[in-house]
Amino acid sequence: VVGNPMFNLIPLLLETDLYPNWFPMMASAEEVFSGSRFHKVVKSTMKMPFPLRIRECIIDGKGYDVMEHNRVVISSHSISEHPKVNIGKCPEDRVRVDISVGGFELIPVGNK
Repeated sequence: VVGNPMFNLIPLLLETDLYPNWFPMMASAEEVFSGSRFHKVVKSTMKMPFPLRIRECIIDGKGYDVMEHNRVVISSHSISEHPKVNIGKCPEDRVRVDISVGGFELIPVGNK
């Protein structure tokens, strides 16, 4: 639970370059495609402890305005190809991670 209005928090999700500040093991996050404010493809890397290699993931994320039910839903999954993004091969010093499905739901709580 975060004690702030939901519409003050949602813009933070659009600040892809700040993700490493919020997730300590994340080394980088780069928006590689933006279909709209509600659809982004993000390339992120995660630092791993020795002897593991850096993890890399290309994530296709979409947001859904479901305010008629008083919520916002965000879904994501990793991709290996995209019609508007040249994903390319994973560098040899990394391991590409597959995330079959991910997401969360934002629901306002109380009078905020």
